Formats: sequence, C-alpha cells, structure tokens
Amino acid sequence: MITAETPDCLIVTGMPGAGKSTVTRLVAERLPRSARLDGDFINRLVVSGHVWALGEPADEAARQVELCNRNLCRLERLRRKRQQVRRLPGEVLADRADP
Repeated sequence: MITAETPDCLIVTGMPGAGKSTVTRLVAERLPRSARLDGDFINRLVVSGHVWALGEPADEAARQVELCNRNLCRLERLRRKRQQVRRLPGEVLADRADP
C-alpha cells in the first residue's frame, strides 16, 4: 500500500542479471501512478570517461555510481514537482545496477 511515508524515490540495486529491471517494471505497472527511471540509460549519457560500476579505477566507479543515483533522484523530484502543479500524485521506481 502506498502511504505518505513511502519514499519519493526508491533505488533498486544489485548484480547484473539479478532481475532488477523485471521486478521494478512489474511493481511500477501495478502502482496507480508511477515512473520507472533506468540508471543504465542515465549512464549512457556520459560521452567519455565512463567507468562501469565494478570497473577501475574503483574510486571513479564509485563516484559515477553516486552521481547516477543523485541524478535519478533529482529527475524524480522534478517529475514530482511537475505533477504537483497538475495535482497528480505519483511514485517512482528507479532501476540502477551497481554493487
């Protein structure tokens, strides 16, 4: 059940192939209003210098994972603000693959 205590942004993490995309898609489809943001898509926006979440150098990989997660939450906040103007409630599931 969705309540006022439900987080605005839920980031689902896990190893590649764990089923994150499948689960988040199925859950989002069952919510009355939802958006599913894909962290892999956000990562593909990096034109040069991208480091995979488990790649090297590890400190840069961790920095890029954190940046992606912050950007996903910012996108959700922007989406929510837009909906509040229209007075439409909504929830989000953000799919993100990281360690």
